[in-house]
Amino acid sequence: MRKKVLVAMSGGVDSAVAALILTEQGYQPAGVTMCLGVKEAEGEKPRCCGPDAIEDARRVCERLGIPHYAIDYANDLEEKVIRPFICWIRPARSGLITWPPAIMPESKKPKRATF
Repeated sequence: MRKKVLVAMSGGVDSAVAALILTEQGYQPAGVTMCLGVKEAEGEKPRCCGPDAIEDARRVCERLGIPHYAIDYANDLEEKVIRPFICWIRPARSGLITWPPAIMPESKKPKRATF
């Protein structure tokens, strides 16, 4: 039985070659592309893992005869990274805090008030 492996597929040459080499070495790869919901501004160059890149990755996987999965992480990115960062950056810009909460040393974290 061949070992199964996931290959992060961006739609570019590097990930395509990695999937090809793994196939040639006897592995059973599957391509995976993370959709992050990054929107392109009108006239802007397409970004990595946008709709065109996802389609490119799907076509590469199809050509190699391996499955391709696109996983939508847009909501997670928005809720767990972008919104918390925005909530941190506003007071940080005014000098009220200096560390983002995720990387703040334990000794600098505010203590919860108890009532």
